[in-house]
Amino acid sequence: MAVFLNTQTELALGFEPTFGTRAAAATIRSTPGIWETVDLPDPDMGFEPHYFVADSTNANRNFRFIYRGKRSHNLSIPNMLAIDGTALRWSIGSVATPTATTSTATTFTLPVARGATVITVADTAGFIAGDNIRIAGTSAIAEVRTITLVTGGVGGTLTFANQPLQFTHAAATDANVHEVVAPFTHQIRETNVLDSMTLWSRYTDSDSTAANNFVRLHSGVKIGRTTYSADDGGALRVSWDGIAQDMVHNQQFHSSIGGGATDISNYHADAIAAFPGVTYPTTEPYYFSQGLLTAFGVAFARVRNFRIDVDNNLEPRYYIRDNIPSQVPREIQENPRTYRMSATIALPDSFAATATTRSLWKELVVEGTYATFAGFDMTLVFTRGTNDTITFTIPPSAAAAGNNAQGAFITRAHHPLGGDSPIHIPVEIVFRSMSINVVDSLAYYP
Repeated sequence: MAVFLNTQTELALGFEPTFGTRAAAATIRSTPGIWETVDLPDPDMGFEPHYFVADSTNANRNFRFIYRGKRSHNLSIPNMLAIDGTALRWSIGSVATPTATTSTATTFTLPVARGATVITVADTAGFIAGDNIRIAGTSAIAEVRTITLVTGGVGGTLTFANQPLQFTHAAATDANVHEVVAPFTHQIRETNVLDSMTLWSRYTDSDSTAANNFVRLHSGVKIGRTTYSADDGGALRVSWDGIAQDMVHNQQFHSSIGGGATDISNYHADAIAAFPGVTYPTTEPYYFSQGLLTAFGVAFARVRNFRIDVDNNLEPRYYIRDNIPSQVPREIQENPRTYRMSATIALPDSFAATATTRSLWKELVVEGTYATFAGFDMTLVFTRGTNDTITFTIPPSAAAAGNNAQGAFITRAHHPLGGDSPIHIPVEIVFRSMSINVVDSLAYYP
């Protein structure tokens, strides 16, 4: 008897140009990382019992009727190995790629909408399939895509079929199109509204019988909570918690339902019959030993572990709808974002008590009484090789006193007597903002 095996499951994601509108099948091909366990957003069905006045003693204290309530879809993917930057940006915001250009260039002549996979350019001369091009005139919305088809010459088109654009570009201001080559610098920056994704999963049985595949598509997925963490001897890991708006699947009705396929909620075989193969990464993860933590200008060489938590406090909203018998969320709303960090750090090399060297203990006891209440800067860098790094920068610009400018603050850093040798300090830090830069050979992140 064939059974479903964990080792034969697949998971892929695709970028949604519009919240809740499923990504095109051809674009659902990126895996978020190397994962072992996934709690997919199966529906949590809300049923509301009602205790009406009864006309019979048979009711006793039991509810008279139960009605449909809200339906929610919650997602959890713990402890993914970060092979590249795919998993890093979804709870932060957008990713732009302002990479250096080559001499081959053109301009596009028509505005380009978010989600487009074709641009019309003044001239296609010098471009061929396989070239990487950077689109945009400003670094904040620069995007790199890989050409899959070149059509025409003057007034021709460039197609990047599997890589929809993340930003809208106006021809008058963002018309630059340049060929670019690796390495690529990807800048992950905060946005108020998070992008949503379509998440696709497929279970294949031990006989690899395609007809028995169990397939689901979750649309309108927003990642509300992300944890970046690493322990000594391990690798950089990312954990996701999120919410999906809705789901379709390929499981047919059964005899107890009756009436046909429309009677099983969200059966949609035609939408998920065939999907392209998932593109799996081949690189190694970013190891803990490749990391370096710097705080207030001091590099800490003896870090045992760290954890950064991002929480967008997502809230599904269920609004009045016009004659639509649906209990799924109408939208998923972002609320105030919070950042927290914890780490275990050994005390630095000893120095004279009269020295003015900055330390964790000094920051802990005086940071609340600084003349300028600015906090401090932090960086966490993982270097896998030449032009292959991930850099967390806290805050994105130098910490300063004032509105929307402060940096990190130590809330807890107990210096115990006894215990580990050398002495290790559990540190807890709160900060207001963060950016992430990834430098690698991948031209595009979804």
